[in-house]
Amino acid sequence: QKKDDEAPMLKVIPFSNAFTLKKDGSPYDVPSTLTYWTLRNSTVLSSLSKDQGKATLIMATLNATPDSFSDGGKHSNVADALKYVEDAIKDGADIIDIGGYSTRPGAAVVSTKDEISRVVPIITAIRASDNESVKSVLISIDTFRWEVAEAAILAGANVINDVYAFSGPQYPSSPTTEAAYSDMKRIARKMNVPVIMMHSRGDAGSNKDYSLFTAFSPSKGGKAVVPVLQAIKLELGTKVMKATEGSGCLRRWQVIVDPGIGFSKNEADNLAILRHAHDLV
Repeated sequence: QKKDDEAPMLKVIPFSNAFTLKKDGSPYDVPSTLTYWTLRNSTVLSSLSKDQGKATLIMATLNATPDSFSDGGKHSNVADALKYVEDAIKDGADIIDIGGYSTRPGAAVVSTKDEISRVVPIITAIRASDNESVKSVLISIDTFRWEVAEAAILAGANVINDVYAFSGPQYPSSPTTEAAYSDMKRIARKMNVPVIMMHSRGDAGSNKDYSLFTAFSPSKGGKAVVPVLQAIKLELGTKVMKATEGSGCLRRWQVIVDPGIGFSKNEADNLAILRHAHDLV
């Protein structure tokens, strides 16, 4: 039984040390923990000391692509990428998200080989840096391909950030999406890394109609529930449950959910997510 003066029990997301993988790419039975994030809970915030984590964690995005909507072409070489990482850490970034395939609408198709060739040298250079804060920073790999995820983790990445929540870019679902799901889940399990599963519906600029969910949006305490929120709960929730149940499942504390602001949503939908994100928890 917990005593009154004891610190509260906290939920955390552990990140394995990228350097504790075996030569064949498999993790040790109990991989060492590089660091962890504390899940902030309003019921225990008053008991937390300031050294137990920030309330808001910052992700810096490093796009090793020529055509990303925000910084395409600016950080595609290793030297510029390292400078960006160093500056981002100084500015307060907690994790660096590295991607080699733009997900903006109409982006060019990139082969798996080319995607790997864009991200792995940068991750390798980060882990070889003489700057300790750069060398030890958390890295997430922004990809929907298991081959890229595996190569990036072997190079030193700690997190898989998948904008399609394992199912690949094809929408609606098909045997292809089922195969993609199984492969990414297998790699996440094998490598023992947290995963960010985001809600989307194929191409970021398409499939924005959530009118079918109006029938599933009854009033809640006199307040109407927005269809896009119901869609996220069902569509993303189903994928998360599928990842954390049954044989070969991921641990629940490995999964971080992303409602996918800007992906397959119109302006009103994006604003609704920002206003009511707590309803998705």
